[in-house]
Amino acid sequence: MASAVRIVASAIAIALSAYSAHAAGDSTWVEHYRAAFAAHAAGDYAGFRSQLLSASRSLGDTPGINYNLACAAARLGDRAEALRRLEWFAASGLVRDAATDSDFVALWRDPAFVRAIHEDLVRETPAAVQRVTAFLGLAFDERLLRYHEEDLRLGDVAGHPRLHGVWEPVYQSSVGRWRTTFDAREIAELDRLLGPTLAALGYGAEALSA
Repeated sequence: MASAVRIVASAIAIALSAYSAHAAGDSTWVEHYRAAFAAHAAGDYAGFRSQLLSASRSLGDTPGINYNLACAAARLGDRAEALRRLEWFAASGLVRDAATDSDFVALWRDPAFVRAIHEDLVRETPAAVQRVTAFLGLAFDERLLRYHEEDLRLGDVAGHPRLHGVWEPVYQSSVGRWRTTFDAREIAELDRLLGPTLAALGYGAEALSA
């Protein structure tokens, strides 16, 4: 019994030592991450990239680091590196909306990059879906437009009412619905704060005033 207690105590000591070492390492990459985003906010994209690379030496090429290094590369005009990092990120299975990320403005008209805007997808669904499938090198299938008629098994969607829309046809009722949340003064302030960003994302002045 005593020997078993000693073994358990030793295992706990080893675990605590490992945790302490990991925590010490964490403080290093956290500091680099903070410095990276401070540099990004200041428009220092070379510094942004440098700090991310320092963090990657502790963490490895994680999906998050790859995505942010893609942002840095796009800002610095390195198209090949930006696309390579985005491909690595996509291979991880995670999803980010790079088409609305202003870090990638330089790539938005690149033939290796396609933007799919929500409003286009719900208002001009066939054309938008065909554009995406063509970009992916896939044959367009009409069943893509009738997904709601398929007997789709979507994990635990049934247990989350707010997700039940995935079983419905494409609908437009959510477009512009946010306008009912804000009054005219608030919309004017949003226009002041977000107008340039919305324009960069392909939305005209009507985005907030319509």
